[in-house]
Amino acid sequence: MSKFLFFLIFFLVNSLILFAQEEDEFDIFLIDAYITPETPHTLIITFMTSDSAKTKVILNNKYVLNVSDNFKIDHKLRKEVSEMDFDSMNVPFKIIATDINGKKHTSEEYELTVPNNLEIKMKKGSNAFAQLCIGGSLFLLPSPSAVFLKDRNYFELTKEIPIFAFYSTGFNYPSEYLSVEYSHIFNAPIKNFLRIGYKKIFLIPKIEFVAVGINVYTDFLGHNGFSPELNFGLFKIFNVFTVFTKYRFNFQLFSSDFNFHEISIGLYSSFFSINL
Repeated sequence: MSKFLFFLIFFLVNSLILFAQEEDEFDIFLIDAYITPETPHTLIITFMTSDSAKTKVILNNKYVLNVSDNFKIDHKLRKEVSEMDFDSMNVPFKIIATDINGKKHTSEEYELTVPNNLEIKMKKGSNAFAQLCIGGSLFLLPSPSAVFLKDRNYFELTKEIPIFAFYSTGFNYPSEYLSVEYSHIFNAPIKNFLRIGYKKIFLIPKIEFVAVGINVYTDFLGHNGFSPELNFGLFKIFNVFTVFTKYRFNFQLFSSDFNFHEISIGLYSSFFSINL
């Protein structure tokens, strides 16, 4: 009987501790974040908090924008941005919430994309110009790949350019995009390929994203096929590019003579995409 009471008390104490920890949790749920493409360009950020809070947004690490001056759960910010200075097409922001006990909670860092027709006012000085040059150079870098064809392995350079990016949530990454890609496989029987692809992006914890896609490809000499792929966005650099690794299988419908696998690493950015 004493052992039973001991375990019962142990269970109750742990349950109370867990319950207290759960009660102390405070969550911020981002619903939408975007800048309207039509003028006047307006920033719209909509989010919820798990408990009543006063909230504000820190935009681009320089603008502090009040959202809710009274304690509430539903929050929405509308702010014209025509007079704001942005140095990138991807603008970071965080949400700061103060609960009824005066405790501050900070969200993870999100991003929203500046519409193409909104003029970007670059920071003055050579530093911004240098950053622009570095970013352009990184964007043009091809992705090195290993190609596995039956009993032979080859080295490949490939460059994918996202053309149309579709945003359903308005921040971080597009939900899907269309791309074109050129690949050259050194010393292979068939060396050059052009691909058109569709990719679907899923945001997951721990890494940036997982993307699944399908491509159609051709060498313009009669070798045509399909290539499903799985893409892992690992981490960001310069707040614009995402380092990724990709696996892809290339096959023809009616022949297996030149079916091959690819593993590649590269940089993803939707900076030059047409955002829809």
